[in-house]
Amino acid sequence: MLLGILVLPAQQVSATESDPAPLSEGQQALADAKESGRRVEVTGERSERTTVYANPDGFTFTLEESAVPVRVATSDGGWQAPDATLVKRPDGSVGPKAAAVEVAFSAGGEKAPLARISDGGRSLALD
Repeated sequence: MLLGILVLPAQQVSATESDPAPLSEGQQALADAKESGRRVEVTGERSERTTVYANPDGFTFTLEESAVPVRVATSDGGWQAPDATLVKRPDGSVGPKAAAVEVAFSAGGEKAPLARISDGGRSLALD
């Protein structure tokens, strides 16, 4: 697994006392990190391969990026750890419990391809 770290400065945002703007998630994470003295994840910036943290200095962020997925999206909009355990699906195909791309292996027969991989609306099948 490859881990890259990038530290980015936060943008300064000022609001007048009469019209205080609500803090963005990143600004709130910076405030929480500064107050706690520990880095705080900016969950809205989370992806399959990246995690962003607000640093306790209150001004910078750290981006950690992996070469392989460290989490995969769930159907309800959440995240879970990748799980290569094969399970039988309702259509009879077999595939991993949780993967970054859709993978399906045929349960046999002549109608379905032997294997199919799909991602972003594109797919590749082996007959």
